[in-house]
Amino acid sequence: MNKCIFLVVPFLFFGCSSLNTPNSLEQITFNIINNNTSKEISFNEFIDEILKYDIVLIGEEHNNHKHILVETKIIEALNSKKDVEVVLEMMSVDKQIKIDNAKINGYENKNLLKEIDWSDSWDKSYYKRLVLFIFNSKIDLVAGNLSKSEIQTIFNGAYPLQGKASTTFQVKEKIKDMIIDTSHKIDDTKTIDKFVQIQQYKDRRMADKLVSSNKTAILIAGKYHTRKDIGIPLHIEDFNKSKTFISIGLQTNIKNEYVDYSFKIK
Repeated sequence: MNKCIFLVVPFLFFGCSSLNTPNSLEQITFNIINNNTSKEISFNEFIDEILKYDIVLIGEEHNNHKHILVETKIIEALNSKKDVEVVLEMMSVDKQIKIDNAKINGYENKNLLKEIDWSDSWDKSYYKRLVLFIFNSKIDLVAGNLSKSEIQTIFNGAYPLQGKASTTFQVKEKIKDMIIDTSHKIDDTKTIDKFVQIQQYKDRRMADKLVSSNKTAILIAGKYHTRKDIGIPLHIEDFNKSKTFISIGLQTNIKNEYVDYSFKIK
């Protein structure tokens, strides 16, 4: 089992959607719903509303290219109004030094993903555009995920994560049900419990990066990580800091109570 852990974990929580590969935002349309008011708003109104938050959580389906385009548009709009940094689930923290070196020493666009040791687990054809935009816009890029060695340590047995809001029985059971629903090949209770722990440690690590930022921090992560009932929002609360945050869902068929804003992308 230990030999395949790194093949299983990265794909456990991927969203399911058809492959969409438009070349620009002009090829897609979307509607935005403020779930706190149940009203549809324009993109400019949306940006004005989220500007006041310290942390912006964007939940995506990892195999939907349209989501990359919308994320780029949101980052660009926020960066035009205030200093931001972007935290990526797709980069593990041990690669931060390579990200920083590429910033300092310069890079060629065609070789950037290789220079920062981008993992093949995340489709380069989707994410190259987003990463290049971040680098070329001089926006700080922060690696937000656990390293492979950390995941292995947790899987082999780590001290239980502590928290008031994030580690309740109800939250863990919801995550467990989600794992069972999205990965039908796993039926061993002990293994599922370990995956729950890994998921929560990932969320805690990303929350730590977000609350530690001195700028407006924008997270790009999978749709389960950004849900208010089971994900990073609960870990931000457990840090007991004054950081304000907002959760945005780009995926289809998400319950309104899970995120503050829903994008209906066509």
